[in-house]
Amino acid sequence: MTRLLEFHRRSRDAIRAVLTGLDETQLHERDPQRGFSIAEEDDTRIFGGYGVLKQRPTTP
Repeated sequence: MTRLLEFHRRSRDAIRAVLTGLDETQLHERDPQRGFSIAEEDDTRIFGGYGVLKQRPTTP
C-alpha cells in the first residue's frame, strides 16, 4: 500500500509539472521569454479563447 501511495504521489507531481510548463526539476519554465506556461496557452486554445492567460513575471 505504501508503494502504491508513493507511485500515486510521484505520478501526480509529474503531471502537475507538465501541466504547469515546468521541467522535471520544477526549476525552470520551458519558455520564460513568453511569460506564461505552455499549459495556460493550451487551456485558452482548448476552451475556445474563454480562458485568460495570466502573465507571469519572468526572471533573468
